[in-house]
Amino acid sequence: MTPALATLGPREAPCPSRDSNPFSTCWTRPGALPFVFPVGRDADTMVDALASHGWRGQLCGPHGVGKTTLLVALRERLLERGVRVIEWPAPVQSASIGHGGEQAVWVVDGFERFNALRRCWVTRQARSRGLGLLVTTHRPARLPMLASWRPDDRLVLSLFDTLTERRPTPLSHADALACWRRSEGNLRETWFDLYDLHEQAVRSSAARF
Repeated sequence: MTPALATLGPREAPCPSRDSNPFSTCWTRPGALPFVFPVGRDADTMVDALASHGWRGQLCGPHGVGKTTLLVALRERLLERGVRVIEWPAPVQSASIGHGGEQAVWVVDGFERFNALRRCWVTRQARSRGLGLLVTTHRPARLPMLASWRPDDRLVLSLFDTLTERRPTPLSHADALACWRRSEGNLRETWFDLYDLHEQAVRSSAARF
């Protein structure tokens, strides 16, 4: 006798795997998504600009706009060029320029978290040891500006399409833009909202069968 198939009620609907949700943090965390450069710019041109400023520069923008993702891309390009990358909070005592005269850059993600005294100390330590200094910050710092931007609708939809190319979602571009506007320009919060909407939509669909 063929066993009867169990019918799932609303509370028994299977929970979607986080790996199947295109907006899970495993797909949207810093570095997981490629940074979308403005027309005419790429990682090489930005590293060239950093070098022209004595290996000192800042990536400035509000929370969740992709600063850390860009920092990951620049870090990889620096390493490819033979530049040593020292990431905060690595002590500068082990990061002096005395390793065969190679160029080294001290990287700080979230410079705005430091108070004025700590920012001054980091800047002086880098300068006194012959290190470059590359930071991300919410507020302008006293460093050459490499990039300052806010994402727009076009970028949000481009990233939405990238995320959902291999992991389909019942959500639409309209949903993405609605979340984007509710977050007031915060990409990270946009992905969090879309994650929740995706889960709700999948559960609702499963409960109907």
